[in-house]
Amino acid sequence: MRIFSNKLIVSLFSLVLIIALIVFSPLQKLLDISELIENNLFEFTEQGDFDSDITIISSANINKFEFNALVQSIRGMNPSTIAINLCGSSVPFSDSLVLAWTGQGIIVTSCEELPLSPSYNTSTQIVKEFNVLPSENSFELEILRNYNPNSLNALYNRGLNYELINFIIPTQNFEELNYESFLNGRTTKKKIESKIVLIGYLGEYMLDNEIDSIASYRTPLNRSLWRPDENKMYGIEITANIVQMILDSNFLDEFSDILRYSIFALIIGVCAFLLFRIPIIYFWIVGLILYFVLTFGELFFASYLLSTHNLIIGSTSFQIPFIFIALGIFVYKMIKAKRPEYNSH
Repeated sequence: MRIFSNKLIVSLFSLVLIIALIVFSPLQKLLDISELIENNLFEFTEQGDFDSDITIISSANINKFEFNALVQSIRGMNPSTIAINLCGSSVPFSDSLVLAWTGQGIIVTSCEELPLSPSYNTSTQIVKEFNVLPSENSFELEILRNYNPNSLNALYNRGLNYELINFIIPTQNFEELNYESFLNGRTTKKKIESKIVLIGYLGEYMLDNEIDSIASYRTPLNRSLWRPDENKMYGIEITANIVQMILDSNFLDEFSDILRYSIFALIIGVCAFLLFRIPIIYFWIVGLILYFVLTFGELFFASYLLSTHNLIIGSTSFQIPFIFIALGIFVYKMIKAKRPEYNSH
């Protein structure tokens, strides 16, 4: 009976320890599969040679007159489409200025989402999707209607109300220029002609956190889990990602729910089988190892799907079912261990 009592104490302590490690650990942010997928550690769409239809030009550190002169200089280089995001720029929102640009066929949005609204969803902590509907007042879709309306057919044929953004790294894949490039004549016509030219804030206000906070967002390309204010992507860069993704018809698809839950049930079943087979004294060690294998296994699997098949796995959290299954098996093993025929061995 003393042996059984010692096993009971050790096992109860072990079970409490594994639950505490899973639920209350300071590493929870690192272990949460949903957070890991949303802050994907893998740059799954990084490309080497990328021929972009888009050039991005910074609107920071210039006044209203310089801004207008910049726009006119760009128009003289025969771009296909000019689109301006005034959010974060040094130019105050001006109805007359926007009206003049609109009359010249230039597409404009602002922090007030006027006259058009950015389609990317900023209501979540991490920007990872954009709204397809309503499409009439969408900044990004208006750009495409102006540049290549046929490119929208594939988007509309999918019949979805929202799409996941297939992010690429802006600084490696889009031409990014500033106002000084135009002043000094360093911008060649090749970088502008027949392209989509996006003008917006690119973070030159190094000490202006207020502007940075309204013009930049976290995305799945963030590598830093510990410093959420670092490595943000600016709104105009998110616009570039959305536009390029639709032009290339390079959409992300959700992993099938039926297949996802089938795999999930199979994995949990294997874990339950292993927990049933091990001695109760080693229960917490095996349980903790299984939890780590499951967590990082799903992360790597999600990354593989993203990198090879443009699929994204839903953020199915298995922490709670895993804890309940582990607890159920533990209780069963303790009841079985309490039987005289079991203790006699």
